[in-house]
Amino acid sequence: MVRFLAAMVALLLVAAPAFGAAGTKTVTLNIAGLTSTGCSSPASVRGTIKIFPGVRAVEVTRERGEATVEYVPEETDLAQLVVSVERSCRVKVTLPSPRE
Repeated sequence: MVRFLAAMVALLLVAAPAFGAAGTKTVTLNIAGLTSTGCSSPASVRGTIKIFPGVRAVEVTRERGEATVEYVPEETDLAQLVVSVERSCRVKVTLPSPRE
């Protein structure tokens, strides 16, 4: 039993990086029209983004008018995410300009 547990711990230590933030990207979306309550609130926007496929974490701040989203690129279509948030939350979302 002790050997089994030791083997499991070793396996988790080796495999853990594969299950963490590896393979994810982070993007900061500009969001115009956030309100303190209702469907345009940070909580509503956060909830809409959080349920989107491939999204791992999201933080929305009304003061900055931003949503920082950690996502898996192979699972997340950012264009569809933007459309979904705009329709559901009645806000204007823009992706950051690509850096050259």
